[in-house]
Amino acid sequence: MRIRRIPRFSVTLLALCSGVIPSFIGSVGTPYAYLGSTGQGPPYRGVGLRVAIVKPVFTATAYSYTFGGSPSFYEFYGTHKDDPHTQNITTDLNLLNVSVVDGWGWSKGLDRYITSVVGDYGLGIIVARSFTILSDIDVTQGSLFNQDGSSRFDVVVLGFTEYVTSQEYYDYQRFVASGSRLIIMDASNFVAEVKYYPETNHLALVRGHGWGFDGRKVWRDVFYRWQDENANWVGSNQCCSENSIPWLAWLTPTYTGANLTGDYPISVALKQRFGPVVFRSYTGHEENNVTNMTDATILARWLGPKLNPQNIIAVYLHRYINGTVVDIGVMSSEVVDHDMSVQFFLLSSIADSTMTQR
Repeated sequence: MRIRRIPRFSVTLLALCSGVIPSFIGSVGTPYAYLGSTGQGPPYRGVGLRVAIVKPVFTATAYSYTFGGSPSFYEFYGTHKDDPHTQNITTDLNLLNVSVVDGWGWSKGLDRYITSVVGDYGLGIIVARSFTILSDIDVTQGSLFNQDGSSRFDVVVLGFTEYVTSQEYYDYQRFVASGSRLIIMDASNFVAEVKYYPETNHLALVRGHGWGFDGRKVWRDVFYRWQDENANWVGSNQCCSENSIPWLAWLTPTYTGANLTGDYPISVALKQRFGPVVFRSYTGHEENNVTNMTDATILARWLGPKLNPQNIIAVYLHRYINGTVVDIGVMSSEVVDHDMSVQFFLLSSIADSTMTQR
């Protein structure tokens, strides 16, 4: 069955603290976001940013079976993990070319957060004049840009975006380079390349996660499709398992929060609101290691009893050409629907995009 295209809609986004943006517009305690079944919020009454969040349907498709759907990529990986590395595989190829799933997958918590009525807890700033839901399909088909090549949005927010098309990946890079902000709320982003077939609404693995696929056979290949590119413009890559197998990165030590550092406005506002240690509800799943400190600002360092000091597991801001990437460094979709400090970080990162100094 062909899956319906994910609708686009706009709502009013209310939020942020006077410590991040000094003008105070909203009243304390009013809801800052509501995305009901119609996808429409109240009429916009202020001036703010154009914000989009991308529904990670490609990654949700790869993990379909995990969430009660049809077998997909990971069932292939599990079936053939012990096959000889020098041997091409020509069976079970249907598991690597599957119908797209209209879901949030591991980012369901992010979905719950943005689709709920939540009090602004005294934050009280209108930071967005539109909040648009896109999908990976929309981004692949060019929805980040206008026909003249200019960006349609000031800020784009990503959840767990492990699988992307080549067009999608390079459009995110172009989006940042052109002067916009990309906020990454989950680790293990941009690990593998996939191809989308709009005629059949199918998704196929191309390269990454240890495999290559050309539609006729599968072979052992690189785990990280864009490792060097990620280090260059995103500033980090997936890590940090004590095991030698990358896909066991979720077997990480327990985290106990993140220690805020420096005097960047996001860090300062979080510390004023929640104290020196934030994000305490996150205990570990998959994390990223900061691999490029050039033109980067560490906002907080993740804490844990057994962390390797050679890894920089951090919340950070990375400047790339004319724009910025802000990355929380962990799988925060798992806690954003109930951890107020994570919510505050997301909204602060949106508001701060108007103030970033190059």
